[in-house]
Amino acid sequence: MLISKEWLKRHISFEISDDELSVILTDLGLEVSKQLPYQSVKGGLEGVVVGEVLSCEPHPNADKLKLTKIDIGDTVLDIVCGAPNVAQGQKIALATVGATIYPTGLPEGLKLKKSKIRGELSMGMICAEDELGLGNSHEGIMVLDNTLKNGTPLSQVIEIYTDTVYEIDLTPNRADAMSHLGVARDLRAYFEVHDIPYTRHDVFDHSSKVISEIEPYDGVTSIQVQELSIAPVYTGVNLTDIKVTESPNWLKHYLLAIGINPKNNIVDLSNFILHDVGQPLHTFDQQKISGNKIEVRLATPDETIKTLDGLERKLKGTELVIADQEKASCIAGVMGSAFSGVTEETTELFLESAYFDPIAIRKAAKQHQISSDASYRYERGIDPNIAEMASMLFVYIAQKEFGAKIASPIQRASFEETKPIAVDINKDKIQQLIGLDLSDELMFKVLHALDIKVKSSNSPRHALAVPPYRVDVTREVDIAEEILRVYGMNQVQPTTELKYHLPETTPQSWQYQKRISNFLSSNGYKEIMSVSFMDQQTAQSYVAAREVIALHNPLNQEFSHMRTSLIPGVLSSIEYNLNRKQGDLKFYEIGKTY
Repeated sequence: MLISKEWLKRHISFEISDDELSVILTDLGLEVSKQLPYQSVKGGLEGVVVGEVLSCEPHPNADKLKLTKIDIGDTVLDIVCGAPNVAQGQKIALATVGATIYPTGLPEGLKLKKSKIRGELSMGMICAEDELGLGNSHEGIMVLDNTLKNGTPLSQVIEIYTDTVYEIDLTPNRADAMSHLGVARDLRAYFEVHDIPYTRHDVFDHSSKVISEIEPYDGVTSIQVQELSIAPVYTGVNLTDIKVTESPNWLKHYLLAIGINPKNNIVDLSNFILHDVGQPLHTFDQQKISGNKIEVRLATPDETIKTLDGLERKLKGTELVIADQEKASCIAGVMGSAFSGVTEETTELFLESAYFDPIAIRKAAKQHQISSDASYRYERGIDPNIAEMASMLFVYIAQKEFGAKIASPIQRASFEETKPIAVDINKDKIQQLIGLDLSDELMFKVLHALDIKVKSSNSPRHALAVPPYRVDVTREVDIAEEILRVYGMNQVQPTTELKYHLPETTPQSWQYQKRISNFLSSNGYKEIMSVSFMDQQTAQSYVAAREVIALHNPLNQEFSHMRTSLIPGVLSSIEYNLNRKQGDLKFYEIGKTY
């Protein structure tokens, strides 16, 4: 996962170096594997300066080349130029000898050297727009403002967006950190506990006011949710006066920094919200919604949908779909259809923001072998209480930046607020687990910084309320981990004392298995391990009135079902050995049947 430092500052302002931030993120468990500089113009135009064409004469040995003298402030350089529009008196962009430029389509760059072109010395290169990576135009050299001072670095003339991007190896349990808001929450907790100055910014502050600015609109989309257990939260809002255009620079820079190529302002804004606050959104072209009605329902068996990747998919009847009165428009939480998406002709939008059951989304994504940014987050568990706020943030930015108008209230077709997770802890047990003697004040400071509330206390026991976006914090040991990673793993000092923890357990099945295995092995038996699959006929022959379990993706028909007995595997091993003249066979196997 890629995180932008400048993007983080939308949520939390701080003054620490790039390297310090990398260390802090890693200490928090958000391990930084790479730290990369980002520049909107690769190379930052280093070595490219403003020059003035003092003279421009034909090349004696080439009809299409010109000999020019360029004043760059402290010296005059001889440059051979082939551009048809170069002329005396122009202010131009000159790449000097030693500079590396990155022409469009040449990612490895081009380092300029002193050279002779058709027998004439050239001490640099007068550049066109595409030769500096500033665009695609190659019609001629860039002609700059005539008031610019000769020798001025071009980086001072053309604004270059710079950033630092961190590649984080996010562990699967940290679904809450799959956004800049989530990472900013962790940083805020660290800063509070370690008394590092910062300023918190609530990106939802202004967006909460958009509802009061609704325009009259006859085409408001009605919503009906049939599967409340799979879609406990489903909200929608209509927008009009949509103009699908190129995104503003700030939005393009944010996306490009984390490796996303901008498409248009609406798609880019949806991607921005996803990576900003972690909420997937889906935009429908309102005029393509039949009957102005959205239904959230299960697919019908053999219903088909052509998804955004261009594939025609036959649905199995178990997927949740978003449909209008005629057809399914989206596999909910996984991927939209090709026909209902936003195009250049779109003028009205229906914006969906929802929370879907992680298990249902994972099953649908695996069935159709789709891995999208949305399904990746839904499968792991997003914040169930953020859907409406994310919608308002989209509307606020669309109004402010694109001139869109809100045409309906945000409709709550289903809105079941998820309550905090209750976790009871024993402070003495926490200290034993992490090996630190923390005061109540310090422990509560860490918990407060993580938005974990103490509901009641009867020391050493405490009842906590964990925010629902922390789907990974459900046990006492999880609280211990949270305290330790924010307070600092490096705060645990080495000691010569040996500390251990013996779990209180009753004999488990593995202990009996071990005794049986030891007994058989000591009497000359060899333990074998067979594959867990068999063919359908064999599987059914060992069970009565029970359903055998078929694989969706078997290697072949001999391994199409989960085994219902260990006997075929043992017999297969005996047969294999007998065929190779091995007669003294004493086998046993301990394993699962299905």
